[in-house]
Amino acid sequence: MKPRRPKLVAHTMFCDFVTDQADQRFTPFGVYASTLIIDGAEAEIPRLTAFTILELPPKYRSTIGHIALMEGRNVLAENTFPFSEIQLDEECDVMLVQMRLEVGPLILKHGMELQVVFDAGAFKYRSFGLLVTTGTYVPMSELPSSDGSPKSKPKRVNLGTVH
Repeated sequence: MKPRRPKLVAHTMFCDFVTDQADQRFTPFGVYASTLIIDGAEAEIPRLTAFTILELPPKYRSTIGHIALMEGRNVLAENTFPFSEIQLDEECDVMLVQMRLEVGPLILKHGMELQVVFDAGAFKYRSFGLLVTTGTYVPMSELPSSDGSPKSKPKRVNLGTVH
């Protein structure tokens, strides 16, 4: 029977930026789910961060991981991670690795799809796609309430759709 390869556990979050906190914690700001909505056919944003958390068995400390933020086949940002530099306790059974790619300013165009691709030898990972699309913003005060009268508190609501 072939030995089973350990399962790669990974997750990517797209956001505006991430700040580091005490005790190895972090705080993401401006997190995007699966869609980034822009007002026109293209827009410039000051920064986009792809924050990936990866769990690997410690026996892969000798590998070097390669991570890239892609738009189709175009590489927007990339980096390598020498896992051998990670300090581990002797009893540690997993490595929890935080990898951050930042790019900016960035011109976004309607229809773009951004993904993170990671490769560390036997481990390969491709994140979900962040789709860039257009939408129309309507102040909530212009939307009628259930009784037909205008709302009193102005708020912004996204009425965009994914094409």
